[in-house]
Amino acid sequence: TEDDIPDFMTLGSIREALGLRMEDVSLGGTGLPSYINSSVARNKTLFPMLDVTRLHYATNPPDAEEFRRMCDRIDSTGIYLYSPVDLESGSVIPDEAAKVDSTSTTEYAEDESSRDTEEEMDVQVLRYECRQFPRASGYPEDPATGIAAAALAASLRIRGFGAPRGE
Repeated sequence: TEDDIPDFMTLGSIREALGLRMEDVSLGGTGLPSYINSSVARNKTLFPMLDVTRLHYATNPPDAEEFRRMCDRIDSTGIYLYSPVDLESGSVIPDEAAKVDSTSTTEYAEDESSRDTEEEMDVQVLRYECRQFPRASGYPEDPATGIAAAALAASLRIRGFGAPRGE
C-alpha cells in the first residue's frame, strides 16, 4: 500500500535530522516514489536522493527520541533513502533516465520442459543504493532490511519500473 504524507513540516524536520538539505532530495516529477509511506508489512517513508553521493551525506539522527516522535507523526517505522545506480558502470544515473536506460533482455523458464517455448522478455533491470534509518530499533541505521526494500520495490513496480516491457 501507499499513502501520501501531507505533513511537509515533519518531512523537512526528518530530512534535517538526517543531515540532508532540500537540494539533496529529488522532489518528484521523475516518476520515482517521493515522500510517500509504502508498505508490504510496515510503513517505510521513501526519500529519493538526487545521487549516491548525496545519499552518503545522510547521518544518524542526533536525537533518537525526537526522530522516533517525528516518524510517529507521519505514521512511519523508518526512513528509506534511495538512489538509482547504473548497472554497467556503477555510477549514478539521473532519476529521469532510471526508467529507460537500465534494461536487459532475460530469458525466463519455469522448468526444463518450458525452455523451448518461453519467449524472451525485455525486462528493466534496475539497481538502487539504499539506506534505512529505523524509527526505534535500538540502532540508528539498518544496513539490510527486507521490509524496506520490498516496500520500495512495490512502489517502483506500481509506477512501471522493473516490469516486463508491454505488461
